[in-house]
Amino acid sequence: MLVHVTRFVDVQSQVAKQVQAEVDELAERLAGYGGTRDQEEMLQEFQELWADDFLATSVAMSEDTPEDSWDAVADGLSSVTAKLKVMEINGSQRDVLTYLDSDAVSVIAIGGDKLSRGLTLEGLSVSYYLRASKMYDTLMQMGRWFGFRPGYLDLTRLYTSPEIQAAFRQVSIANEELKEKFDEMSRTGSNPRDFALYVRKSDNLFITAPGKMRDSMRLEIGFAGKIVETIGFSSDVQTQRKNLDTLKVFATGLERNIVESHPSNHLILGEVAGDSVASMFELFTTIDSATKARSRQLSEYIRDQLRRDELHIWTVAFIHNSTAPPRKRIHILGSDIGFTHRTNMVSDSDQDAASESIEGRYAIKRLIDPVHEYLDLSPQEKMAVEQTRDLAWAKEVESARARGVDTTKMRKLSLGPFVRKYRPPERALLMIYLLDAEGTGMDDDLDVIPGFAVSFPDSETAESVKYAVPRRYKDLINE
Repeated sequence: MLVHVTRFVDVQSQVAKQVQAEVDELAERLAGYGGTRDQEEMLQEFQELWADDFLATSVAMSEDTPEDSWDAVADGLSSVTAKLKVMEINGSQRDVLTYLDSDAVSVIAIGGDKLSRGLTLEGLSVSYYLRASKMYDTLMQMGRWFGFRPGYLDLTRLYTSPEIQAAFRQVSIANEELKEKFDEMSRTGSNPRDFALYVRKSDNLFITAPGKMRDSMRLEIGFAGKIVETIGFSSDVQTQRKNLDTLKVFATGLERNIVESHPSNHLILGEVAGDSVASMFELFTTIDSATKARSRQLSEYIRDQLRRDELHIWTVAFIHNSTAPPRKRIHILGSDIGFTHRTNMVSDSDQDAASESIEGRYAIKRLIDPVHEYLDLSPQEKMAVEQTRDLAWAKEVESARARGVDTTKMRKLSLGPFVRKYRPPERALLMIYLLDAEGTGMDDDLDVIPGFAVSFPDSETAESVKYAVPRRYKDLINE
């Protein structure tokens, strides 16, 4: 057992005396020194703990009933308690040497800094921990309950405060996300130089000391009220073929959702279930360096909002380019979908995007045509959105004139943000673009490269996630 409540040695000594006194009393009562009745009461307390906690937990975590019976446990309690040692592990004590030199020992280790850094307690099963920290890395070092071996996980116990439990939950989520990024980097054969690695931030914790983070920048990822679009694409041909197959399979199950009377020439699918969209994103592969247009994060966000009774009604639009020649079209659900052309910024030497950071990839400036963002609105709804935008624009112009600004050079407000604010939280729009592969460097093996854009409604329940990103990854991050 580990007891870690403070870094101060004097306080550790007081705690050790209190724990030793409690252990001595338990040993005497279990040995019967207080009389038979007292011994039976003590055993009754332990039996209730065994049945309500240990036995129940072991059964819940395993399909098999634990082999040990209460009788077997009761027979060993007195002898185990008698050999239990209370050790104070700090710079002023030599108990640590005794512990490390022993092959097997039942010990309650009480300490601070020595327990939190570098000391491994073999077979640790119980931790009593009250020492808080505001740093991710410090919390990870002090958390001695990480890395339990299989075989006795059901016996491990952690006693701590709700505040520390919440802090470790945040650290664990950030750690798991980072490990997933490492796994993804490995799968794609990338390295830290060209793969954007970033760590989730917390509102009340620090990743590490500020001095160690001076080369980082803040990145906030949230989808509510945002337009999310793919503007960077992997050059891996198999990935693009898999993505196209994913979209075809996704569309196959939506034949009954075709909107026949839609005024546009695009393939419009209405009343699509949010769960179907989330499942599609789970199978779709996005580029490593994307931040917002990451299929896994989109899927998780959609499922989170579904649990809040949002994003459960989708309109899916396969965008058709009517000027595309017959050889640059694909047949989906009885409709010809003409390929959309977008200039490859990587091959354009006059563009800043043509840098080593995206070399070998297909990168574009924008995927979406702004007029497509209100494909799911009726004429009346579109008119209402335009009126709201025009009123806001008029107020902005009036305010600018009052400040002496030349309003002739002002750009009119985009309709997109007003569309997303107008759209109710249960509705969303997915636009699928089939991009012409010609000029991308992949046209010898591919005809089309799938991309998507999602127009999310505003939400009062959605949460954004903040990350710390090394500044050297700035050129790798695609919005």
